[in-house]
Amino acid sequence: MTRTAAPSISPLDLTPADAKAAVTEWVRKQGLPAYRVAQIHRRLWLAPVKSWQDATELPGALRTQLDAAFPLYGLTAETTQQSSDGTRKYLWRLADGEAIESVLIPSGSRLTLCISSQAGCALGCVFCATGLMGFRRNLTAWEIAGQVRQIILGNPAEKPTNIVFMGMGEPLLNWPAVDTALTILNDAEGLGIGARHITVSTVGIIPGMLALAGRPEQFRLAISLHAPAQGQLGQAGGEGAEGRGGGGRVRRHTRPRISSRGNPWRTICVRRPSRGGSDGSLSRSAAPEAARARPAAASGRLLPARWTWRCWRRP
Repeated sequence: MTRTAAPSISPLDLTPADAKAAVTEWVRKQGLPAYRVAQIHRRLWLAPVKSWQDATELPGALRTQLDAAFPLYGLTAETTQQSSDGTRKYLWRLADGEAIESVLIPSGSRLTLCISSQAGCALGCVFCATGLMGFRRNLTAWEIAGQVRQIILGNPAEKPTNIVFMGMGEPLLNWPAVDTALTILNDAEGLGIGARHITVSTVGIIPGMLALAGRPEQFRLAISLHAPAQGQLGQAGGEGAEGRGGGGRVRRHTRPRISSRGNPWRTICVRRPSRGGSDGSLSRSAAPEAARARPAAASGRLLPARWTWRCWRRP
């Protein structure tokens, strides 16, 4: 009689490296040839399958063993809505009955998927439907990255090119799971999406921002600034063009880039509207020493003339 191991944590909840290590150890204990590791591992994210029974390159008996040892969870698309411009919204039903949303947004050659990181949200912004429903729970790493996986399972040609954490929840209040999900999304043995194509949006959770800054990849960070009046929004953003009488508008979703180079100091740069630098922000004509204080990727010459960077350093 063949003994089957009790179900364990899904490898989808692990980083690709940790999942490979777990699969390698399991294959060794089963006395299987080493090449089975690559065959099994690629079916997690590189060439995902809904069930191990769909991995027909593997023997039937091995597929049955994998069902028990490494369960592949999935999200159920309860509702799908599509607009005339091709934007598609998914309502995913989770195993415990909670629901989350994702939105797939086509734009030219890009396919951007807006994903959720929590069921509900604890921040309670009164203008936000998610905030009004209250906090339900944090999503696991596979429930976050799994939103992308489900899109690929439905149609591999619709694999997203860009990811934005702008769905339900505050990503940086669920940092452990988001941290793992970022690795899955970016890793070459995961979903292989470039770090600069992945944006994490936050209302300004500082510990989470610093944790994100500690990662070596160049993930993008978007800070959401909200206020009922444009003048208040300018004040919320610091000394902006409007706050200094420049008449400019503060972008609702600024995109700071945080660099941990030059420890123990961190350079933080925020892109802001400007009229030739009259608001005091760094412009393309800034002094060389000011330019050196910015990350190279934040060079003003990469931006339209109407945008500049405001940079500061903090320990």
